[in-house]
This record gives sequence, structure tokens and C-alpha cells, in this order.
Amino acid sequence: MIVRWALIILLFAFISFIPQPIVDKYGLFMLSATMALSACIAWQTRAAARSFGNEDLFAALLILCLGAGSYAALDSSLAMRAYGMIAMAIAAGYSSGKVCVQSRRDFFFLCAAACGCMLLVGLIAFAELLAGHNFIYERMVENVFYMRYARICKRPMGTLYNPVILGSYFVGSLPFCFYFIENREHRARFFGFAAFGTGVVAIILAASRGVFLGFIAMMICYAMLRNNRKMLAATACFAALIILAGTLFNNTNLRQFGLRKLVAGSADSAISEYRVDRVLMTARILKDHPAAGIGWNHFRSRFFEFAKKPEGEIYPYDLMITDNMYLS
Repeated sequence: MIVRWALIILLFAFISFIPQPIVDKYGLFMLSATMALSACIAWQTRAAARSFGNEDLFAALLILCLGAGSYAALDSSLAMRAYGMIAMAIAAGYSSGKVCVQSRRDFFFLCAAACGCMLLVGLIAFAELLAGHNFIYERMVENVFYMRYARICKRPMGTLYNPVILGSYFVGSLPFCFYFIENREHRARFFGFAAFGTGVVAIILAASRGVFLGFIAMMICYAMLRNNRKMLAATACFAALIILAGTLFNNTNLRQFGLRKLVAGSADSAISEYRVDRVLMTARILKDHPAAGIGWNHFRSRFFEFAKKPEGEIYPYDLMITDNMYLS
């Protein structure tokens, strides 16, 4: 049991506290070690036969399909490196979860580890906003986004390198809070609400429309699965309140959630030339490469081939992206 719990802590610590540049450099080694430890635990406890079955073929198929475009990419080594990281991350998380969580007690510890890490990451992010700087990116890890978000936009990055990554982390972690929120014990409920509140505040402070919409979608799905009409109504009211605040307070970061940003009226709103260009560019890629796309990390490297921009036009490197996970 202790070894299984140690693996859970290792996995959540890796997700929560390792900035992206370190993940890019050493991630494959870290994930390989995690998978090796999972395999050892499965072999020692004879858990493999009980934990894995035919239903896991879908996960294996997903991992294989994600790499389809990488095999024939223009720069196959670039695409395969990105695919290898993503495939290893999915495989490590999936296998570790199935091997480690073998009882209600294990699941309790899994949720506790997730919520504990959320609280720590949130505290670091809030301290960054209050202090106006982050020692991680000033002394330890180079961050190309640091000046923009720490000094100009005032959006927290915490341990996760970028406000969007930080917000996405909380959206993915929030469901673990419900284990404690729905518990009858007062201390457990307080712990769950503390982690949940930290996550929601961090999501708003991250000021990412995609993260905000992902959070609302997650809450709606959970409320529908639990047939909880009160939660559904509360989620709708919260979303409406944030959108109203973003529309009214256009001189703050809340403007990211206002109607001008979410719908139309700004350079990068849902209905804008910028977004339409990305959709058309993706359509051209699908037309030329309908089966599997052009490979991971190739949208930027082949940007001008499909963007149809005037010859010689200079385009900002930061904007040579899909800026949309569905288009990716």
C-alpha cells in the first residue's frame, strides 16, 4: 500500500510542480520511471491480471491513433518527440491509476493527494500575484511568458509556466474535490470546499476563455451525471454573473469573459477575422491531409504554407498557433 501511495504522490507532484521546460527536457525519463514503477507494483501484487482487461484496448487504440500523423510528418523527429511525450503521459497516468487504486482507501488517498496539490499550487499562484513576481522564473526556469503575465497582464502562472496551463490543471483536478464535498464528515467537506474554492478562484484569475468554458462544461456534465438540479442552476448563475462582470468591467482581466471577447467585438473573439483565418487554415490542412493531419508541432512550422498570408509578411511567432484545441 505504501508503495502504491508513493506512486500516486509522485504522479501528482510531477503534474503539479514541474514547469513545462523541465517536462520537455526530462519528461520522458520521468514518465518512463513512473511506468516502470507501476509495472513493478503490478507484478509484485499480481494486480495486472485484475486491473487490465479487454476494455483497456480502447485506451491503447487512442494512444496509437494520436500518433497517426506523426509517422509521415515533414519533420518526423519533431512530431514523434511530441507524440512520444503525449503517449507516455496518457499511458503513465492510465496504468498508474489502475494499478494504484485497488480499494476505497486508495481512492481516498488519490483524491486527498490531488486536492492537497491543488491547494499548494493555488497558494503559490496567489503569492505570485500579491508579490508581483515569481522566484521560479526569475532564478530557476526561463519563461518567455514571464514579463507579459507577471508584470503587464497580472495573470498567475504558479508552478505551471503559463496561466492557461495553470487554469487547465485546476479544471482537470476539480472533480477530485467532490469526493470530500459529498462526504458527511465536516473536516472532509471543509477540505474539499477549500480545494474547490482555490481552484475556481485560480481559474478566474488565469483569465482564459477556453479554461473558463471548460470549467462550466465540466460542472454541467457533473451536475447532469449526478442529477443535481441545484448544482446545474448554480453553475448557470455563476457563468452568467462572470460574463456580466466581464462585460461591465472592461478595464480588468475579467474582460476576457465578457461578451466582446466571448462572442464578437474584439480582434480574437469567437467571431473575428483571427478565428476565421484559423478555421480556414485548418480546413486547408484537412483537405491536403484528411487521414491524420500534418503531425504534432507542425502547425507553427508549416504555418505560412497553409495560412495564405501575403509573401514577405511578418507574423508574430506567438500567434502562429491554432489557439483552439478542437482545431489542434
